[in-house]
Amino acid sequence: MEQNDLNETVKEYINKIKEKLPEWLKEDKQELGDILDEIEEHIWDRAEELSNNGSSMESAIKQVLVQMGTPQSIAREYKRRGVPKVYITEDLWPLYTRVLGILSLVVVVVYFVFMIINLFLGRFQFDIIGILFGLTGVFTIVTLIFVALSMEGYLPENLKTQQEREIEKRRVKLAAKKGLPLSSVEEKPFLEPKGQIVGGIIQMAIGLIFVLQPETGFTHLIDPQFLIILRIFGVFIICEGGLHLIRGIIGNQQITKHQIIIGVNIFISVLNIPLLVILMENPGLVPFVPFEDFLIRGFFGFVIAMVVIGGISKAYKAIALEKYRDKTNNVGDK
Repeated sequence: MEQNDLNETVKEYINKIKEKLPEWLKEDKQELGDILDEIEEHIWDRAEELSNNGSSMESAIKQVLVQMGTPQSIAREYKRRGVPKVYITEDLWPLYTRVLGILSLVVVVVYFVFMIINLFLGRFQFDIIGILFGLTGVFTIVTLIFVALSMEGYLPENLKTQQEREIEKRRVKLAAKKGLPLSSVEEKPFLEPKGQIVGGIIQMAIGLIFVLQPETGFTHLIDPQFLIILRIFGVFIICEGGLHLIRGIIGNQQITKHQIIIGVNIFISVLNIPLLVILMENPGLVPFVPFEDFLIRGFFGFVIAMVVIGGISKAYKAIALEKYRDKTNNVGDK
């Protein structure tokens, strides 16, 4: 067999190994290349030793490949990471329980929100089977995902974005350079994901009640124009709740997306002002409020001022996120 054919045989073997390696390793191009180069170098070095002992290079290559095992068996070694704990590794267990807890809480909150809506609609029922079914579904799906991740050898750091890994490396270097513990150069998280998710779901539920406007014994006493305004408010509330939910799901990463979402949130908040002005100029639309018109106008004027202040506060938070990004990106240059 000619040298080109031998090279092709080795390259084909290396490519098969590459195909079988876990995804977390394929994402790190440099480490992947180093591993494959090391395997290929080992093959040629070992084949050369065998050929010096009287074997032909073709025979030596075949013998080395047999000794090394199948590409699947080699790739399997890179999946055996982490300390086993049931079917999920101990390394992934904290993340597993956190995700399971958050999603279970979401299921419970959503269930009780719709129970309250049904109560307003006069269709109240406590369906324990439904909530148990939802929790069982969450448990099954999350568990299967983390079992699959454990079988592939994933560790928590492999689930981070490339930007997060680079920032973490710079922090480790900075801590080592200054002789400080890693916690001293870490930035505090700018967001509480669980609070954002739960708050967003509750806000969306409130907005849904405004939009649906369940029939009550007093509905006919309310001005239809006021009901229309309430529905529009409800749409805005649902949108803002959805934005909070998205931010909670994203978590403490992808700062640009958070800034965009905050900008959209400010825009939606501003859209409330014309509706508040209508109510301020037409206090008679507001039902069941036994106050003088000037007090009602003053109240809505105060609400408009709070919306403006809230928008300024949100804009400041977006700017603060930019400063946070600058700190994390430059932490390795300090």
